[in-house]
Amino acid sequence: MIAKISSMSTTASIRAGLMFRSSNITKAPFFQIVQAEDNVVEKFYRNVENENAIIWKFGISIPAGAWLRIKKVGNNINSYYSTIANLNINNDGDWIEILPNILNPASSITWGTNFLIGMSLTYAISSGISSVQVIWRSIQVDNNGVLETPFN
Repeated sequence: MIAKISSMSTTASIRAGLMFRSSNITKAPFFQIVQAEDNVVEKFYRNVENENAIIWKFGISIPAGAWLRIKKVGNNINSYYSTIANLNINNDGDWIEILPNILNPASSITWGTNFLIGMSLTYAISSGISSVQVIWRSIQVDNNGVLETPFN
């Protein structure tokens, strides 16, 4: 799955990105990559149902409007970002892997062939936020067709 986050609110604690989820059960295992309001790329994941989610910050700030990519091969999940304006989505050289080969939590989740995918938006309820906006563009699932319509 690939998407570009064209813009988002810069309110504290907002994170927008892409997610794989094993089911729609509360506290189900999931894997998520996000760009935070300060443009830092982060990974979130939960390996086991009802466990706490783990957050890992990539540690660098990338320009707003970055591309994010989650790629599933077998039971392994890899995540990438790109800041290239005229991105060739099929050219692996245009992508930078987020934390390769160090922390591969998703490989311990039994994904099978049925799982949920989608865009994600998270923020702290305690922040008092009443409204946020994120615009994703060029959303693509596997290698077929690209949607050019922005989603608010």
